[in-house]
Amino acid sequence: MPRAGDFPLPLEGVPLFEIRNTADTETLLQLDADSLLGADLAGTLLHGANLRKALLKRTNLQQADLRQADLTFATMFEARLSGANLQQATLTGAALVLADLTGADLSGANLHNANLFQADLTEANLRGARLTGTDMTDARLDNADLTDAQFDQATRWPAGIDPTALGAIGR
Repeated sequence: MPRAGDFPLPLEGVPLFEIRNTADTETLLQLDADSLLGADLAGTLLHGANLRKALLKRTNLQQADLRQADLTFATMFEARLSGANLQQATLTGAALVLADLTGADLSGANLHNANLFQADLTEANLRGARLTGTDMTDARLDNADLTDAQFDQATRWPAGIDPTALGAIGR
């Protein structure tokens, strides 16, 4: 699994994007914010990382450990998150348009007001996730586990999906 020392640090004076472990305030890596666009971070340990407002468009985060990470308002268009562990992650207001979340574990994640338009959530674990105000228009939910996921009237589902029949709970 890649660690902080595996990544080159940017030149001095260049604006940095810092990923920190909120549990022990250890700096995991420092990067120029633009270098995260399309970056290959597959399998990276980012447990508890602060990625608020991060630009992760087309970033490869397959099999990454993002448990309890803060991805509030992160831009993740076309990000590859298949098999990623996002248990109890905060994705409030995150833009995951066209993201690949096949087999991702989003159990207990907060996706309040997130945009998952045309995202692929095939076989994703959304057990107990907060989906209030979430836009899942045209998302793929084949074999996704929505047991005890919370939604409200503002949640937008793909056509033909009955969330309560899949175990989700309306608020």
